[in-house]
Amino acid sequence: MKRFFVFFTVPLMLLLGMVSCSNEDLPDSQSQPEPDENGYCLLFYASGGDPEHDLSEMNSITQAAQATAGRQDIAITALFKASGKSEGEAHNGVRRYIGEDGQLIQDTDFAPSDDFSIIDPARLTDFIRWSAQQYPDRKYLLVFAGHGLEFIPYLDIPAVKTRSTLSDGDDMMSSYHLAQGIRDAGIPLEAMIAHSCLQGSIEMLAEWEGLADYLLGSPFSIPDFAYDYASLLEDLSEGRTVEDALIRTAHRTMNLWQEFHDNQSTGTVVEVSHLKELTPLWDVLQETITLMRSTLQEKNTHSTDLPAVWGETYKKGYQKAFKAMYQHNEDNFFDNFRADYAIDLPDFLRNACLYSGNVQLVPYLNRLHEVLEDVLVCHLQSDGLHNHIYNVCTGYLMNPKELATYRTCRFDQLTGWSKLHEDLLGTKQE
Repeated sequence: MKRFFVFFTVPLMLLLGMVSCSNEDLPDSQSQPEPDENGYCLLFYASGGDPEHDLSEMNSITQAAQATAGRQDIAITALFKASGKSEGEAHNGVRRYIGEDGQLIQDTDFAPSDDFSIIDPARLTDFIRWSAQQYPDRKYLLVFAGHGLEFIPYLDIPAVKTRSTLSDGDDMMSSYHLAQGIRDAGIPLEAMIAHSCLQGSIEMLAEWEGLADYLLGSPFSIPDFAYDYASLLEDLSEGRTVEDALIRTAHRTMNLWQEFHDNQSTGTVVEVSHLKELTPLWDVLQETITLMRSTLQEKNTHSTDLPAVWGETYKKGYQKAFKAMYQHNEDNFFDNFRADYAIDLPDFLRNACLYSGNVQLVPYLNRLHEVLEDVLVCHLQSDGLHNHIYNVCTGYLMNPKELATYRTCRFDQLTGWSKLHEDLLGTKQE
């Protein structure tokens, strides 16, 4: 028999105070509830990173545990590694929990080694399998929480350079290794929830394809609290589909945090994407990029509409589109807090058509728009636009070493993005 230590839950008013909006503010389900006798389990895989986030992440876990009170069809599990950057139990150690019947219960039989590495994909695999043992035959949603970073090719040691999901001190877990940990567990996931910043690049989407049905995250900075997991669990318990529950969670985030302040800038982006089958997306991107590369030296003889310039090569128009995407307004949240040297890929391709006047791209871009409507379940941007959907890496690709490394990532192999980038911007000489 395992020994567990029961944590006293925080007052209910704290939970109620964090709920961002009423049900009337949220999109209603158009589908029938999913019948499921065994219910759902929400898995938290979290690294505090610093004393402040030790507390904020544990608060999210505690609130989610509270939501299970009186509900046998929802439960949580959690593996939490504190930052070790302050005194006391809240900031030191690695602990494992279950959450059921409103209580957060520590597994006192869990005895991690002193060198326990939460960024090791094997630890994630073990946690997912353990969670499935505690709550078998449920539908599982994985939350990975910690400090996220953008897709930066040169930071990783292995060949696949996809950093960013969460940090453990100065070390970081790459999106590639996150995928490895999930895949090796062999437990189907309904959803992945990125409780860390900058988890919206197109490269990550390629790494995580097929690991879950859905991804909830943001390509920008997110608030410490991020998502209302208590309400998410209640939605699932009340019979809403996973898709509906995630959409409602995204809307709650936007309703509450649209005035989210970070260094005097305000703004929020949150989105839900399909992850199951993305072949149509990779196909249309590859075909669009191939057409752009094959028409670099052709001249614009089809459009007099600015910003296209009659008689200029399409290559020059594509280059101008790149330059326009790099404009930086320090007072603009979306300029300041996007990933370094990243641009929104769908928006760039649209601008490439407008700046070059290459109307051959029009049917490809319209097909891309249709595919994105299927991939994007929900995209919310606090300025009302849709020009920050999927970031793509750019600036680092001008270094030959990083370029060679980038070409090992799945997204580039599927689409040939770096070849177009090199055609337009070249590479720096050593």
